[in-house]
Amino acid sequence: MKIFGERIKNSFTERNATPFAGAFIIALVIYNWHLFFSLINFDNSETRISKIKIISDYLKEENRIARIGYPIIIAFGSIIKIIIIKNKI
Repeated sequence: MKIFGERIKNSFTERNATPFAGAFIIALVIYNWHLFFSLINFDNSETRISKIKIISDYLKEENRIARIGYPIIIAFGSIIKIIIIKNKI
C-alpha cells in the first residue's frame, strides 16, 4: 500500500512539474473562484439540496467552453510571456 501511495504521489508531482499544468491549475482556480469559494464556504443553515442548487446555477449561467478555454489561453499566454522574458535577459 505504501508503494502504491508513493507511485501516485510521484505521478502527481511529475505532472504538476510541467509549466503548463501549474499555470493552467492556477488560472482555472482564479477564473472559477466563485465555484471553488462556494464549494468550501456554505452556511450551516443550508441544506445539501440548496448547496447543489447554488453550484448548478453557477455552472448553468456561464458558457462551459469559456470556463475551461479562458484558463487554457491564460496558461499558454503566461508561458509564452515567461519564455520571452527569459530569452531577453
